[in-house]
Amino acid sequence: MCYNRSGENMIEEILKDMEPYQTTHHQIEGIDGGNFLKISKESFTLQNGEHIQREALVKRNNDAVVMIPETKQHRFLMVIQPRPFTERGVTIEFPAGYVEKEETFEESARRELEEETGYHAENMKEIASYYQDVSCSRAIIHIFHATDAQKITEQHLDDSEMITFVEVTQEELFELYHQGLIVDANTAFAIQYLLTLSK
Repeated sequence: MCYNRSGENMIEEILKDMEPYQTTHHQIEGIDGGNFLKISKESFTLQNGEHIQREALVKRNNDAVVMIPETKQHRFLMVIQPRPFTERGVTIEFPAGYVEKEETFEESARRELEEETGYHAENMKEIASYYQDVSCSRAIIHIFHATDAQKITEQHLDDSEMITFVEVTQEELFELYHQGLIVDANTAFAIQYLLTLSK
């Protein structure tokens, strides 16, 4: 459907068209998978009475945080780690991690930043949140701009983690992005935010 109106009326029309597709009820029919990642088979009833079935990815910890760590010298921290499912098998990206039970999003962001880099940020501001994949996951990504970061300790990595980190200037960060070396969607989204600030 094409909307020729602008402003408030257009938004109202879109919201009205969305109503029949809202779910009123759903049930979980089964869960299969391993310790970290499972697939949940679920059925839903829509407002218009139609029934649909979907499969959802269920992670042990669903929501996650991504940090844009910026030091007092206005350099940015990035982590390098194996990513076997990518073409290169390795990525350079912003620090990130899953939210643990009983943690606020900011607490999780601070913990993950310190674990992966040994840095502490004096200021932590959430700039965006969005669903990781609306087609198959309830997980929400929360992005934080972590400013005035300084090193206070060494890394504290899990046994399964292999992570090193580097400091880059804003110019170098944008160059990595424009050269196609940033392949992580969350990091690319965060860099778009920084590009907007730099204009």
